Amino acid sequence: MSMNEDRLFELAKDHFSFALGHIENERWIDAERELRASHGYMPNRVSTLTNLSAVLIRQKRFDEAEVFLEKALTLDPQNPELIINLGVTKSKAGQFDLALERCERVIQICPDHAGAWLNRGSILIPLKRYDEAIESFDHAIKLNSSYAEAYYNLALLQLQLHDYKQGFKNYLWRWKVKNFTGMPLLTSLPRCRDESLGGNVLLWAEQGVGDEIFYSGMLALAQYAFKRITLIADTRLHSILKRAFPGIEFADRREASSAGFYSKFDCQAPIADLGYLLAFDKPYIQVSRKPFLFPDAARAASLKRELTSSGAKLVCGLSWRSNNKLFGASKSTRLQDFKPVLKQHGLTFVNLQYGDVDAELEDLRQREDLEIMKVRGLDVFNDIEGLVALIDACDVVVTTSSITAHLTGALGKRGCVLVPFSEGRIWYWHLEDKWSFWYPSLRVFYQDRPNDWSNTIFEVANWLEEVK
Repeated sequence: MSMNEDRLFELAKDHFSFALGHIENERWIDAERELRASHGYMPNRVSTLTNLSAVLIRQKRFDEAEVFLEKALTLDPQNPELIINLGVTKSKAGQFDLALERCERVIQICPDHAGAWLNRGSILIPLKRYDEAIESFDHAIKLNSSYAEAYYNLALLQLQLHDYKQGFKNYLWRWKVKNFTGMPLLTSLPRCRDESLGGNVLLWAEQGVGDEIFYSGMLALAQYAFKRITLIADTRLHSILKRAFPGIEFADRREASSAGFYSKFDCQAPIADLGYLLAFDKPYIQVSRKPFLFPDAARAASLKRELTSSGAKLVCGLSWRSNNKLFGASKSTRLQDFKPVLKQHGLTFVNLQYGDVDAELEDLRQREDLEIMKVRGLDVFNDIEGLVALIDACDVVVTTSSITAHLTGALGKRGCVLVPFSEGRIWYWHLEDKWSFWYPSLRVFYQDRPNDWSNTIFEVANWLEEVK
């Protein structure tokens, strides 16, 4: 290298090092800035191109990511990681056939590449080639018997296909998956195993509030398996869960940090382990499914009077957005996309969406002359007890996959849930079910193509016409 080339290399290396720090802390925009600077000094460095494409993928800028991946492949055409990442861009864009082609190209080059087999399995699911997907995950595990991501993805597919026995067993691997969003409880208490049944157990909620509600539906059966149960749950749910399960004690994580808290327990487990510990299978779940949450009756009656005071129309609750960190965008739609639903005659719509929605509601009223009621003084994010009462006061609920869907189903309220095509589809909405297996009062409408809710919303509108 000449002196000038040495200087350019050092500058490129410095920016690249800064970028890696930003990537470690998930600061994607800062990482992109540093990587672009590094790329400017050394445009043919494969590691810079690869990381820049990965950062762009995290920002869902798939077309831009593909440009850098294609350039990197011209420099290193047999690099399996580059080909896999190019497949990821195709998959994220909904081009699953092309993604599969890229993945199988890697397998031809490196047949023992466990990551390629894992990706192959993930791509085959939206193509509805489920048996082949299971074979791919199994092959990845055969190549790497400690491959947590492969066990986890296999578990999710098995659970989606109602294979609960194997699915919940493999789901135990979730805590070893790098990007798993659950927050483990730090305790020296032993993990609950089969031999722990019958003792005093500390269960703890591990994911979002919607999942807390979902898994709490297993508590009724868990009460027969343990002498005593305490559940660490979101404090916003305590009054609701106490009403549903008076024989169970509830705590929050602050209490769990106090001295002596753990002395009364024999073991502990994240609440989703109940599916494995109770040996759930499809018939067992089917006979046990019934509403398990109940509103504050007086509050629900008061809200019902308020909602129907302007007329005798059918009241429809509406929620359209999820704030899930990883998949919120995939699970959400825009309020204006619901126009075919909102233009239904004979319905009064009420807001169930948490967060600041005033601007959206006003824009809808101004542009489309469509009105959605909002109950004054009710913060549906912090006052979940109030949200439960409001859902119960509705005649029907339309919602995307969020806490609202879980509360509606747990109450046994008639409603429907809009489920995303692939990314963001949680396993318990399953794959082909017309009605929710876990929440029998919920009709399930699946998105028929990525990033497009139009057909799904028209189906919901037609269903509402039948409901009326």
